[in-house]
Amino acid sequence: VAPPGPMPSGSFSALAAARCGPRASGSGPASAMRPGRRRPWCPGLVSRAAATALLLLEGLPLLRAQEAGGPVWRSERELLAHLGGTPTEADELPLLRLCIARSWWAAARELVSRAHSRNAAAGSGFAPLRDEVTRLLAKVKHEADELAVYADTTYRDQTTGLDEVHCALQWAQNSTAVFLGVKYAARWSAPGAIEVVDVKVNMTTCCFELSGFGHHSSIKKHYTVDLGLFADIDPQRSSWSAASVGRLTATLHKTSAARWPRLLKSKSKSKHQIGTWLDMEEKWADELKTASGGKSEKGKDKSKEKTTTTSPPRSKKKGKRVTTPWRKAYEKRWRQLHPALKLLLFILPVCGFGAVLAWVFGGGRAKEEARGRAAVAGKAAEAAQARARSPPFLSGESAP
Repeated sequence: VAPPGPMPSGSFSALAAARCGPRASGSGPASAMRPGRRRPWCPGLVSRAAATALLLLEGLPLLRAQEAGGPVWRSERELLAHLGGTPTEADELPLLRLCIARSWWAAARELVSRAHSRNAAAGSGFAPLRDEVTRLLAKVKHEADELAVYADTTYRDQTTGLDEVHCALQWAQNSTAVFLGVKYAARWSAPGAIEVVDVKVNMTTCCFELSGFGHHSSIKKHYTVDLGLFADIDPQRSSWSAASVGRLTATLHKTSAARWPRLLKSKSKSKHQIGTWLDMEEKWADELKTASGGKSEKGKDKSKEKTTTTSPPRSKKKGKRVTTPWRKAYEKRWRQLHPALKLLLFILPVCGFGAVLAWVFGGGRAKEEARGRAAVAGKAAEAAQARARSPPFLSGESAP
């Protein structure tokens, strides 16, 4: 910051008159008052007096330099013009401190270059100036690091005006609980925040809510979950915990054992991406199937125990079909195929099967025709041989 201009000379009253006007200095028409009457208060007098004191403190070194007859540089350009002359060695350290304090780096480089050239020519050491530069730069770096830490801490405490991200979810269930997985990202397959702070989870009988703040791509974001559950849960028995990096898991205990057809109470599209937790679903598939089947076939259990037939009667109500992971992956890829490619994959086997049938039946007829032609040719050859072996007179010719 450039130093202020020349300070007003004289008493504080004169300085106040220059900065705040005649009312603050006590001169002028406003000061003509009757004896014993209190002077009117000047609006903003305290703030103006404080500003004047700061100006005095900032201008004190300049006043001392002017009193000592030394030069005062108001810009880096003036100092560079001064360095075009021949500054003495005694001026180098004060000028260097001034340049580093005001971030005049071009002038600081010029000072260091001149000092190095002079010391190299004189054969003297460069240690004093180098040590001073190292100390000053370390101080500046330390203050800059402190400012960066303070700014980062202040920014981390900011919780308003941030981008809100609705977390991706996966869920599974058994007969008594719902297992919920939360990832701090908009989609389960997308990268999310690694570390989330100020995580607050609120579980009520009907809802599950989550709020937290994290950084992704150096941008602070607000991660939220707001679910209206399909049925009531028991908040006292439910729990949550931080899972792997960037994830959270929760176990929601149902108030009554039942199978939920979906996670949310509302049938409308959710703002969260909700998928199936395959591992947990496969883990509890048998238990859930048994629990749901036991309720629907209570009256048939005793009859099944008493019967001696080898084939028990089939239940009209079938349980949910449990598919393996590879089958789910195959069905997912099949749904992603283009319709034309699906049609081609259907036509190729049909054409191949038709070609095989044509080859089988067409080859049989060709073999039969070849056999017939071979038989006719064989008979013709036998007749020719018989005629060749018989005497000529038997064939109607005259004897020799």
